[in-house]
Amino acid sequence: MVKRKSIKLKIAVFGTLFFCLLVGVGYLLILSPIFKIGDIVISGNQEIKTEQIQDIARREINKKIFGFLPKNNLFLIDMDALRRAILRGLGQISGVTLNNQPTGLQGVKLTIVVEERQPQAIVCRLQSNISTPTVLGDCFYVDKLGIAFKSAPQTKGSLILQLAAPYDLSLGAEAIKPPVLQAAEQLKKAITEAVPDLAIDYFIIISSQEIYAKTQDGWLIYFDINTDLVHQAQILKELLKQKLTNTKNLEYIDLRLGEKVFYKETPKN
Repeated sequence: MVKRKSIKLKIAVFGTLFFCLLVGVGYLLILSPIFKIGDIVISGNQEIKTEQIQDIARREINKKIFGFLPKNNLFLIDMDALRRAILRGLGQISGVTLNNQPTGLQGVKLTIVVEERQPQAIVCRLQSNISTPTVLGDCFYVDKLGIAFKSAPQTKGSLILQLAAPYDLSLGAEAIKPPVLQAAEQLKKAITEAVPDLAIDYFIIISSQEIYAKTQDGWLIYFDINTDLVHQAQILKELLKQKLTNTKNLEYIDLRLGEKVFYKETPKN
């Protein structure tokens, strides 16, 4: 009988010690300041303020698990959720890299490296008729993927590529397909090299097949972006040099049919 009581006592003692050990380990892993997220270091940002990124990160890691366990812990932080929160909260950011580094009693240093979207072009909403494009609406900077990430001014003669779209645009959404954007960049370069004196206001996105160029004099040039753009620019050069030396009454030049070139002039009064 005494022996059985001794065994029960030992079990109770070992059980208590094991429970205390679990509590201690749990405290060390979850509540100890050693594993708590302390400093949040931001790098890679140029236009976006560091505080904006830190605020989003703090809000995300201060959320509770099961209503009481804080996520600001090396073992409980949800890195994927944090990455999504930053990308969702700041449309100017295209990529996020996260890293945790324990620093002893000072806690865990969370490093956030962001990649900002770089303006590749300006796309504006075309609010007038395509055949007489004169009125532009809201404009946005777009990145290399064609994503509208920031409001932009309406400018003329800018070094950055300017396009007009006959459809609605919204911040954070795709404003132009990447292949069309690349074709527009190639077209601008081809025209500049072939006809350097021809001033283009902007390019109008018609479809994945066609782009129109609006000149500062008001007339249009129709291009097929799925064929040789350099060749089309050379045809334009020869046409303006040999046949259409005076473009005052010109309405459009159509270069979409290869060597067959069409143009229209406004009848003289």
